[in-house]
Amino acid sequence: MQKLVVFKIDQGSFEQGPPVTLQIGEEGKPPVVEVRGRVPPDAKIPDLYYEWQSKYKGDRKITFAPSQTNNYSREEECKNAASALEKCLQEWFDQSPMQKLLNAVLKEVKKEDEARIVLQTQNVQLQKLPWHLWDLLESLPKAEIVLGSKYAPAPSRPLSNPVKILAILGDAKGINVEEDKKALSQIRGASVTLLNQPKRQELNEHLWNKPWDILFFAGHSSSYLENSGNTLQGVIQINDRESLSPDELRYALKEAVKNGLQLAIFNSCDGLGLLAKIADVGIPNAIAMREPVPDKVAQAFVRYFLTAFSQGKSLHQAVRIAREKLQGMETESPCASWLPVICQNPAAGTLTWPQPQRLPVKIGAGLLATLAVASIAFSFKPTPEQKTFAEFAERNKIPFGIWHYGGSTSWASIRGTADKKIQAELPKFQITYKQDPVELPSSGNGIKMLIEGRLAFAQSSRPITNYEVVLANKRGFTLKQIPVAYDAVVAVVHPSLNVKGLTVEQLVGIYKGKYRNWRELGGPDLTIKPYATQGSGRPTIVKGYFLNGEDFGNNIRFFGTPSEAINQIGNPKKNDEPGGIYIASARTLIGQCSVKPLVVAKDKNSKFVAPYEGKLMPEEACLKQPNKINREAIKTNQYPLVRQIYVVVRQDGSIETKAGEAYASLLLTEEGQRLIQDAGFMPMRFIEK
Repeated sequence: MQKLVVFKIDQGSFEQGPPVTLQIGEEGKPPVVEVRGRVPPDAKIPDLYYEWQSKYKGDRKITFAPSQTNNYSREEECKNAASALEKCLQEWFDQSPMQKLLNAVLKEVKKEDEARIVLQTQNVQLQKLPWHLWDLLESLPKAEIVLGSKYAPAPSRPLSNPVKILAILGDAKGINVEEDKKALSQIRGASVTLLNQPKRQELNEHLWNKPWDILFFAGHSSSYLENSGNTLQGVIQINDRESLSPDELRYALKEAVKNGLQLAIFNSCDGLGLLAKIADVGIPNAIAMREPVPDKVAQAFVRYFLTAFSQGKSLHQAVRIAREKLQGMETESPCASWLPVICQNPAAGTLTWPQPQRLPVKIGAGLLATLAVASIAFSFKPTPEQKTFAEFAERNKIPFGIWHYGGSTSWASIRGTADKKIQAELPKFQITYKQDPVELPSSGNGIKMLIEGRLAFAQSSRPITNYEVVLANKRGFTLKQIPVAYDAVVAVVHPSLNVKGLTVEQLVGIYKGKYRNWRELGGPDLTIKPYATQGSGRPTIVKGYFLNGEDFGNNIRFFGTPSEAINQIGNPKKNDEPGGIYIASARTLIGQCSVKPLVVAKDKNSKFVAPYEGKLMPEEACLKQPNKINREAIKTNQYPLVRQIYVVVRQDGSIETKAGEAYASLLLTEEGQRLIQDAGFMPMRFIEK
């Protein structure tokens, strides 16, 4: 089980001992335990820390290039200062107020539980302490103590597969960043883009124009106090002339977060001052070094961490493993295991690396899931005589209660027809739509909330992904997807774009990055700009044709909602070429007059089929009489881009599972299928062949 432990420590001094609030609960759920107390006062701790810090920084091996000789007496002074600080901290941890907090944690968190222990405080002295010396971690081998940023809803998304890493190799005077480059190149399941001593504008453009999962920096950095010594600030040396603080990349970093950036790694000296500013721009996870770090220690840490993380350990577990391995270097590099620190938004979920699944080589994960799902059985199955919701409820034991659900925006019309009718006819089976307070609704977000226990079932317009299967398995259950309808997917472009149509292979090639200019596909000399919505199921039908391990091209631009993408296609900004293409549901796009749906062929030897009826109406005529979906072509399988939509449930034997299965079964009754048809979808059952 994954637990979240948060220590909220108020402002205050070591002379008085600041108040603390301890909260304990499961990841993704409200805390079930809250304990209030006070950190015991001890005025010696800050003095001993700064004594150790001065000896540590005074060690020439720490601050000078590796070619410099080491001063043995200063190294011993550093070790002696560390021992004095550690002894004082152990006495502090053993005091009654701290023991009370420790016992409260151990009562709720077991040895086998994976746990994030978040220290949330603005007190710089507390942030700098080596908290890993607390006996609490000895009792919890799968836990790690991390610094907490301000508690705010976080856009926690799964990492891409492959994981997209933007690696900045900054000013390397006196250090060897080639070892960092080597470590990055050896990670499996990663796509790494290297920027060697980039200019500020080059870095800014990379952050704005492409989606990234991880931002990595190796080079020189430093931290300093501002605001009368109450706030830490940090800078990175991106080349031999330019140093930047996170504030100087604020807008670019915010855009990167919007496009999926989840982790920043600063494998550089004295990076604690970078963490708070990184959190301010919304990056939910960051790793840095508390103090200046020897070059060999930095190289070893990134190697140990990336190995553990890419092999399936959670972010905080991987950091703990790497940190503890550094202890072997402490003969030459005192206190090496004290240096790495994580800063996390407590509201962000546990971050893990997507693991490869054993799938047939010639079938992509999305297509395999689509083909396999038809054979899935479920507990409630409507029979032909159970035509209405009332008839089904009369013959089956539907669980009463309030059941939260959410997910794909493609389901909005079903929520307005079928769901509304279910609520009216079955008042004891209350289904209530729930949306994440920060993240935009999507198939991926709904399934994430389902896995975290925030929903009873999810509505999805795509199959379950391998990554979602892994997340569910880590929590001790599997996922089940139940198809309830068909939906056609349409590709649209600007009305002025002179492209006759696309084959499925060409459409797939656009989203894989194979085709970059419309001229390659018989169109004008314009850059192709493929668009997608973050977490959406629409591009998944295209990805079903990918070979195993392939991913979308690096030129895709992600939007938060379908409306944003449609507006960008139909109304490009001034001086922006009308070369965009976007994939969405036929129900969403066929009636849109500012974009042009493309005709599609299964392959180059097949007939092109329009997703709309008859002749495409020009914009002015469309405003009076919108284009209509070509239902006949979809029904007879002439139109090639058709997907299934699903109800997704947890398979854990819970009452929530039964509620989700009952909901899917209601949609598969004759009444449910007719309401689905009224909502613009093709029904799964009771359909004319």
